[in-house]
Amino acid sequence: MSFSKRARQLTALILHPSCILSRYDTPWDNVLYSTTRNLFSTNRISYTLIDELSSRMGINRLADAIVAENLYDSSRSAGSVSPYELTVISRICRLLLPKVILEIGTFEGRTTLNMAINSPGAEIFTVCLPPDKCSFQIGRFFAESPERARIHQILGDSRTLDYSRIPSPDLIFIDGDHSYEGVLGDTRNAFRILSQKGAILWHDFDPCHLGSVTAALGEIEKNGFSYSAIDGSTLAIAYRVGQAGS
Repeated sequence: MSFSKRARQLTALILHPSCILSRYDTPWDNVLYSTTRNLFSTNRISYTLIDELSSRMGINRLADAIVAENLYDSSRSAGSVSPYELTVISRICRLLLPKVILEIGTFEGRTTLNMAINSPGAEIFTVCLPPDKCSFQIGRFFAESPERARIHQILGDSRTLDYSRIPSPDLIFIDGDHSYEGVLGDTRNAFRILSQKGAILWHDFDPCHLGSVTAALGEIEKNGFSYSAIDGSTLAIAYRVGQAGS
């Protein structure tokens, strides 16, 4: 493992208060651990309950309760969001009332469909690699759905995509390439095209996907956004206080 990758991993472990570093794999880890511990405080990541999110974001209204039929197919495929995370994403959609949603990482389209159902009238643009590079059926959950007319499937590499053909999104959900470089590229693009009242969601914001943590944190802070990890999930959200969804 490269020095830089090891440094990123240890940094993420230190940043995440729920993760315990139980052992050092190499002598270099002792040096890296001591260095990164001094650079970052353990309370750098703030956590919030989903019910507290509206007040943190400066939104006066409350999201409506999600009715059962809107949580379309809460069964979970390997690698997809959990049923609770699906509920959280659906509630955020109802809270923000986005007109345009961009999803990076379609997978089977379960999250895509639920975002569409819980964002009436919104246009959803969802990005995935071409079928010949995927081992799953892209977008199978929304393929025959009435919401299909509002869901626009884009095939290609999210890091090199021409985003000028997509209206500025009010909500961006990043759950694609989980490498450090992939998350960093997607996050930078997200901040570049996000609407003035928009918010960004990341999935797998946890020590098991260390690139997501370290790549996203630096870009969030550089762009001057507030952010929270959502308690009980591996979701994180970045937003402008008092502007998102207003």
